[in-house]
Amino acid sequence: MVYYFVIGFISAVTLFYALAERPSIFIAICAAIISLLIIVFTVYYQVRRSKTKPEAGLIKKSGAALNLCAGLIIGFSWAFWQSFFSLNLPENASGKHFLVEAEILNLEIPQEVAGNSETAAGLKRIKLALRLKALQPVGALLSDAEENAEASYQTFTFMQPRVETALYLRPGSASSEWFSKHALPQVGETWVLAVKLKSIHASQNFLAGDYETHLFQQGIAAKGYLPEYSVEKRSKLANWVQLNWPYPADTEVGVGKKSFAIQVAEASFLDWRSWRQRLLDRFSERLGSHEYWRIYQALLFGEKGLMSDDDWRLLQETGTIHLMAISGLHMGIMAILGALLFKGLWLLGVYRLEFIYLPVWMGVGAAIFASFYLLLSGLSIPTQRAWLMVTSVLLFLFLQRRFQTWSALAIAAGTVVLYDSRSVLSPGFWLSFSAVALIFWSLPKIKTRPRWQQLVIIQAVLTIGLAPLLVWQFHQLPLLAFIANLVAVPVVTLAGLPLLFFSSILSLVSVSVATPFLTLNDWIWHSLWRYLQAIQQWQEALNLQWFTGSKSLLWLCAVYLLLFSVWRLFIFIAKYRQSLNASLRSADSLSEVYREQTVRGSGAFKNGFWLLLLVCVLWLCLQPKKDSWQSGSFELTVFDVGQGMSVAIKTRNHLLVYDAGPQWGRVAAAQFALLPWWRGQSAPVIDKLVVSHSDSDHAGGLQYLIDRLPIKQVLSSQLDKLALPDELDSQHCLRGMSWQWDQVQFEFLSPQSSDLADQTISDNDLSCVLRVTSGAGENAKTLLIPGDLSARGEHKLLQRLGTGLGATEILIAGHHGSRHSSSERWLKRLDPQVVIFSAGYRNRFDFPNDALVERLQRFNPTAQLYNTACSGAMRWRVTPRKIELIDQARRTRAKWYYQRCSETIK
Repeated sequence: MVYYFVIGFISAVTLFYALAERPSIFIAICAAIISLLIIVFTVYYQVRRSKTKPEAGLIKKSGAALNLCAGLIIGFSWAFWQSFFSLNLPENASGKHFLVEAEILNLEIPQEVAGNSETAAGLKRIKLALRLKALQPVGALLSDAEENAEASYQTFTFMQPRVETALYLRPGSASSEWFSKHALPQVGETWVLAVKLKSIHASQNFLAGDYETHLFQQGIAAKGYLPEYSVEKRSKLANWVQLNWPYPADTEVGVGKKSFAIQVAEASFLDWRSWRQRLLDRFSERLGSHEYWRIYQALLFGEKGLMSDDDWRLLQETGTIHLMAISGLHMGIMAILGALLFKGLWLLGVYRLEFIYLPVWMGVGAAIFASFYLLLSGLSIPTQRAWLMVTSVLLFLFLQRRFQTWSALAIAAGTVVLYDSRSVLSPGFWLSFSAVALIFWSLPKIKTRPRWQQLVIIQAVLTIGLAPLLVWQFHQLPLLAFIANLVAVPVVTLAGLPLLFFSSILSLVSVSVATPFLTLNDWIWHSLWRYLQAIQQWQEALNLQWFTGSKSLLWLCAVYLLLFSVWRLFIFIAKYRQSLNASLRSADSLSEVYREQTVRGSGAFKNGFWLLLLVCVLWLCLQPKKDSWQSGSFELTVFDVGQGMSVAIKTRNHLLVYDAGPQWGRVAAAQFALLPWWRGQSAPVIDKLVVSHSDSDHAGGLQYLIDRLPIKQVLSSQLDKLALPDELDSQHCLRGMSWQWDQVQFEFLSPQSSDLADQTISDNDLSCVLRVTSGAGENAKTLLIPGDLSARGEHKLLQRLGTGLGATEILIAGHHGSRHSSSERWLKRLDPQVVIFSAGYRNRFDFPNDALVERLQRFNPTAQLYNTACSGAMRWRVTPRKIELIDQARRTRAKWYYQRCSETIK
């Protein structure tokens, strides 16, 4: 009955984290009281049952339902109180400067910051994972304003929040010279750092991953970076440390503008993290020259910083990305290696010790190896989950109880969620346990078959069984994943990881002895990588990558029920044919056969009825939507790309993308905003890509789009600054250019050809100003996208067009809502009904500016204002008759743990 309780427990936890608003404390207290009563009653009932041993009764008959209900109530209570007592930073911490005392948990390899600007040249970013011990706001020290003056020193003793920060180093800077002299922070050390924190608010886009949920699930309370301060401000910070910190510290200030960082404690000798870092450094010296060291490092230590974008793309498109995530498969391999090693020790002489039981002895070896691998991989949350799965299975062995498949799986899943209720927010949790459940389900049915057939059947079951879950979670499915995993999984399981572990440990003893094994290991991974690349090329050539739109939970359940019914029907047909043949051979008359098959026919009718019902449900779920495209209508999608812009305009048969959004290092905004949406639209060709101007917040992701999406033509005012490939059709966007798609009119209003040669015009005022019109005459609905046009550019455009620039129903505010754009005259002429700001959450420019918002409310009091930072990505349907807001990603996905805008648009 334990699995009924676990099902209820996990279901309640999942529903709790799916709520848009957090339940009140009163409801939580009631749930806690009921949970306590259930536990007391259960203990009392078990004690009474052990004495009386009743064979019947209401409780026994309805045990499954009672366990399910108990799991629901206890699960809800557990998730609430675990989240209630989890420690978070103050709500007003975002954007403020703090002195923190923190232990260094992890230090990523320095990476070059991508960018074409001079400020990005040679700039390196180092990511630091910190565990806070103390926090002190110091805003009042750094400015004349009394910022954070009311906040006080705060220490964290038991529950220490995690923070991710970034340290930026430029060659020749004061910070680089200081850190080169004193060395970078190392894992296990304690430092006092001056950091600027920001909340874990993340962009929300259609069909894209939820990065904000990912950070919440990882237990990260905030992100931030180490700013650079002048000598005067660093002196104030140093004096503050000497006077107000719990202990004195070396406060060398030096010269130049640099970050404030003081080491206050060395790493403890017993700190496993420092030992892990030393081991990683040692392996880097011995194996760093190997071609696939980036793969080895990811598998052994869980460090994926060296993996390139091409690596991730290859793994994702072949459906083998799970091989690089340390999961139950990898942990199971290490446990098996430990069990085999201890069995070898048993055969060498341990068997002489009569009090040692071989299965338990092998289980100890499995637990030791799994625990070592847990520490080696950095104690990451997915690895913790895998370790708990393995130890839950080993628990039956240590207790010398008969192994019960589904009870073991339920105990493992329940233990994971009990340890950390946020685990249900991870797709890996559902994929891991679903995969194990499918394997457990299929093994008894194929145990008599040859091993190679078992391998093929299990892989087929996993591919088919996990496909609906993958589509539901990631909205895409590599159709050749079965072929890729059919080779990749056994290669990694039987050869790749075991040989890698053995050769790596051997290299610590002697590189020369380990060289043959390392060479063999390189050959295995080289061959596997070539195989995956061939699969990727076949898939691209045959266009077999299947992209889907959003799927509901009803769709997922219907598909799984359909698969189950089809399997049951096949089993029934096989047994029916087998019994019919047996009856014909043994029956004395045809009448006996007829009576027996009539009884069996009723079972066939039931199976057929359920199958028909499920086919109808699936048909309803997959029923294509009616073509709602009216004549002259278009769909506007404004993506949430932070402080930048990216917009898509889709007519019935054509697609235009306006701006590519920014890029930060190796990550382009288009990767998590435009690309998932484009896949959900069945991967259409982009007829025109308009890049308003060359600023990085508009053109940063251009190269990413060119490399991955089919683009017919690029239009921009600054083609010379975009470095486009010669084979790509490109053209300047000039006033007067117009075209019509599906009775929707597109027209550029600016710049004109003479502006391109005028050196006095800023890049912002060279923005491609695009007007899109649905319908004609009085019923026409107009969208205007001015890019980063300033008030000066608006004034010039108004002079040129005169009355040709009339009322506009939808306006995407110029320059993200700067006070130097959207002037009074501009707003009076356009009189927009809807104004959309594409701005970052609590951005450093304070966009949209308060003065502009006040101006809008004064001249357009009925205008509806929207901001991507508060609404997420938005979809609008514009027809000649009406303007309809279809969806807002952040509000549709709303969860109680999301960061919220304090006002409507800020």
